[in-house]
Amino acid sequence: MIRTIDAVKAFDTIYVISQGGPGTASETINLYLYLQAFAFYNVGNASAVVVVFFIIILALALLLLHVRERTKWT
Repeated sequence: MIRTIDAVKAFDTIYVISQGGPGTASETINLYLYLQAFAFYNVGNASAVVVVFFIIILALALLLLHVRERTKWT
């Protein structure tokens, strides 16, 4: 679960190397949120996407916890 969360927050490496370019080829959701909120000042859209992103991460974490509970070693 920790590795999954680490994979989702891959913002800094992509921003430093290519800033999401060329175009939007390497743009992740984290970079999209940053650009919407702070570069384009579209805070409403960015906050709505953050809420959806949080729900997706929460559902993924709950799914991983459920699978972990079912596959315990006995």
